[in-house]
Amino acid sequence: MYRTTSIFHGRSFGEYIKDFLKKEQIDTSYIKETNEAPTGFQIKNQVDAGDPEVIYFRKGSAASKATKELLRDVDFSGSKILHVTGIFPALSKETREMTKELIQMAHQNGLMVTFDPNPRPVLWDSEEQMIKETNKLACMCDIVMPGFREGKLFTGLQTKEEIADFYLNEGVKKVVIKLGTSGSYSKERLDDGLFVESEETCFKVPVVDTVGAGDGFASGVISATLEGLDDKKSLREEMRSEPCRL
Repeated sequence: MYRTTSIFHGRSFGEYIKDFLKKEQIDTSYIKETNEAPTGFQIKNQVDAGDPEVIYFRKGSAASKATKELLRDVDFSGSKILHVTGIFPALSKETREMTKELIQMAHQNGLMVTFDPNPRPVLWDSEEQMIKETNKLACMCDIVMPGFREGKLFTGLQTKEEIADFYLNEGVKKVVIKLGTSGSYSKERLDDGLFVESEETCFKVPVVDTVGAGDGFASGVISATLEGLDDKKSLREEMRSEPCRL
């Protein structure tokens, strides 16, 4: 079973989500409920061409009220990877501290930690704060997966190699970069201190909706890592999860 940790509002919407997760055989034992705040959500519009607009309703949500106290009963046994995104820590100072604590606990229990920056500027007080705090979290993780534009934003650098080196020099073990219509690129530091680089072109297919493509890419990284695939095969697996637009 996969595990999910979240916090939802009372019944209705929150209960609907919880029931859906159970039907998908996703463990919901770590989900907490509160009547003090609503369940966060987002709305996506429909467009004839290009990317749809997504409107977020996450500030002040139940999830934004989460604290490190919720981590006391987390059991890491049987788990191999913790996946973190930059969205949850953007909700409040408390969720940032909770995320940092969770990453530390995962490492203490022998888990690998993967990180998708997933920048959401509307959730942060400023772009400067977003960059600073997101990079702090990224540098605590083993695998970082920015998009190329995200990488340039967070590092101030202009090439995929420079972006990868920025995080590798801060202790990250592997950087996987989404290059849009060009494909994807990875650079990894091996145990002997040497580096290995790989790059793959993407699959050309018709795309109906790009929302969630980055999450699909992250799932490819995680599944390929769990399967022990080499970098070339991993990138092919990941590009199948995030096909390019024709």
